Amino acid sequence: MRKKKLQPAKFLLAISSVPCTLNYMIELHISSVMYIVSVTFIKELAMEKKSFKLFYRISLSLLIFSPVCGLWAQPVQSDKVWDTLITGHFIKDDVRRKIVYIPINVPEGITAFNMQATVTDSTNNVLDIGLFDERGIELGPVNGFRGWAGGVSSKQVHITKQDATPSYLPGVINKGAWNVMLVPTSIKKEGYDWQLKVSLERTADPLKSFIAKPSREWINNKQSWYRGDLHLHDVNSDGVYTQAKLIEYSKAAGLDFMISSNHNTNSANFSWGRYDDSSILILNGEEITPFQENHWNAIGINPETWIEWRYTAASGMVNKYQEQVKLAGGLCVINHPYYEKDTIVDFRFPVEGFDAIEVWNGPWESYDENAVVWWNGMLKKGVVKAAIGASDSHRADSKSIIAHPQTVVNAKGLNRYAIIDGIRKGRCYIAENSNISLGLKISKSHSKKLFASIGDTLSVDKGDKLSVLCNVKGVADSSMVILISNNGIEHVFSNVKGNAVLKFKIAAKGIQYIRAEVRKIDRSMQALTNPVWIVE
Repeated sequence: MRKKKLQPAKFLLAISSVPCTLNYMIELHISSVMYIVSVTFIKELAMEKKSFKLFYRISLSLLIFSPVCGLWAQPVQSDKVWDTLITGHFIKDDVRRKIVYIPINVPEGITAFNMQATVTDSTNNVLDIGLFDERGIELGPVNGFRGWAGGVSSKQVHITKQDATPSYLPGVINKGAWNVMLVPTSIKKEGYDWQLKVSLERTADPLKSFIAKPSREWINNKQSWYRGDLHLHDVNSDGVYTQAKLIEYSKAAGLDFMISSNHNTNSANFSWGRYDDSSILILNGEEITPFQENHWNAIGINPETWIEWRYTAASGMVNKYQEQVKLAGGLCVINHPYYEKDTIVDFRFPVEGFDAIEVWNGPWESYDENAVVWWNGMLKKGVVKAAIGASDSHRADSKSIIAHPQTVVNAKGLNRYAIIDGIRKGRCYIAENSNISLGLKISKSHSKKLFASIGDTLSVDKGDKLSVLCNVKGVADSSMVILISNNGIEHVFSNVKGNAVLKFKIAAKGIQYIRAEVRKIDRSMQALTNPVWIVE
């Protein structure tokens, strides 16, 4: 049978259509099956000319229809408008004293803001990085705050109206003068070099707007004791836990509620609702970390609230932000007032505006002992501050374990308002873990039906005697249960183990409060209560 002569014009058209067709298929992400079909026909063409006619027809069809497919397969085309590298140097004296603002002029139509800071010897040196948009860098609460990555110098930051890198807030990239903020928070040697890369992108913008989904504020109205960790960190600051993992671990630790208080940012508070469920209450928080002062927590605030941190104790400005916290329904907590090996209190803000003191932070250490002594000294002077404890956990492989310790709150329900009210009134105790329970009730000896529990007040008459009832569960063998008043140690129950009901009587005269501690034989703390107040 006579073979047909291959027509040069059709052959050239077919061959020229191949790269064009493949280009459409690869760049526009059309089905990989079509790509395989085309490659198959190329092979057939090389092997046998009789396949050419079918190959030609399919290739021509692909050439015609590929642009049509591109209407729905078109990828986002990114146009990098501005890409720059800025460098500088911090000296030793700049640590925790200097804030550098780098202005970035953002033109119209930008849809993505990207930045990354790096430092020499990032193992020993830390550069915190923040961002303010065109609304300005003035001190809050109203300004252009768009995020803060404390303790994570090299974090790559990407912000669009649809999403943002953890620690940062998504939203429209408006035209105007934006500012990148650099703060050297750790310089181990004489200083370090830093560099900041910023790129702005303009796309066709098929992005949707970010929709906030904060956590639920209510689970129930049942009066009970609820266990919670009031100081945790996730990837939205210098923690390693994802938000989902933090919830998972908190539930596994036996907690009823938790508070993630990330450094100087409220970014996580807009998305807890994507992860939470009815088995654990998630409250909003922020750890305010003034770079020249010790830290304090804002807990139980609404998700929109961001608390400013760029001030010192000497400025007198903390009162303004304490008021902001309280207007947002939250509490102000002094965090770890003795830090690491401090022998004097490392907290210079006035204590008057604070509602509570974190006297136990992570595993029991000597600085926690100092904090308890400091707090007890306030009680003696009539300065009422609730004592709380929290893990301050940042990662699962650290010595600070979630729920170790924890604050157990007597609340009218598992909801934001009831938990915060219980802490504010001191109706809580601190436990080393979820296995330990501690109860304290005080009544008049002749009228035991009228009693006051932790955080409550008992009115007495002259000459009354007090009956003290202390219940412990889950404590270690050879534990000591210590009753402490404004006059000092009133009684010690020795060799307590497991579960026990302990009773003691004392004259009410001169007693302003009684609280309880449970300690192991090595004197380390297992639990401690807030006071039961006595008034004559």
